[in-house]
Amino acid sequence: MGRCEGAMMVSGPAASIFRWSKKWLWLATLLPLLFVSDILYGAMELLGIEFPITPGIVLRGMVVLTAFYTAVKYYRVVGRRLLVWLFLLVVSILPSLVIGIFHSENFIFDVSMLSKVLYLPFVTALFVVLMRRYRIGEDEVLRFIEYAAYMLGLSLLFSQAVGFERQTYGDYAFGSTGIFYAQNDMTLAFGLAMLAGGYRLVMGHFSMVRLGMLAASAFACVQIGTRAS
Repeated sequence: MGRCEGAMMVSGPAASIFRWSKKWLWLATLLPLLFVSDILYGAMELLGIEFPITPGIVLRGMVVLTAFYTAVKYYRVVGRRLLVWLFLLVVSILPSLVIGIFHSENFIFDVSMLSKVLYLPFVTALFVVLMRRYRIGEDEVLRFIEYAAYMLGLSLLFSQAVGFERQTYGDYAFGSTGIFYAQNDMTLAFGLAMLAGGYRLVMGHFSMVRLGMLAASAFACVQIGTRAS
């Protein structure tokens, strides 16, 4: 009995630590680390390396497939309203998918565009399942969105400092997207991530480190040179 009780006492904290590690791994992969695909694609563009399938298609495609599998497996956790939204979206794109199979000149491009339509609702379902299964709070999600801002900002600053950058407008005007390629998409994601960082700085636990990271990210964003940034 003593051995069994000891094993149970050990397994409890171990299971809790495992749950925390999986929770952080999910959040890190879906938020800050997902921008690694954009960094790789930007580096490929600057170096003149071409592949038929980009890193973004591979990584975000894996996220969509994982989200689809999770929504089907844990459909009761997802909720009826979100399931109806997902079902209507899937049904609405089926005709275009069938037409693309037989008549499209670039089927991979069509699949990429369709995945963008499905990305938000299915990843929303994935987050719903993860938040309920691993007891993830809203503040924890905001924290990793904040980390995404720091990752984008530091990547921008570093690439600009070493001269590995893509100019926003050209030689006639100042502005650089650093190692990134998709200017508008990256700027929008960057701005939203910094909003989360600013909210947590003011409403959460204030720290000089967080203030410095947010200021550096804001400076990097301004260096892009667009009105959006």
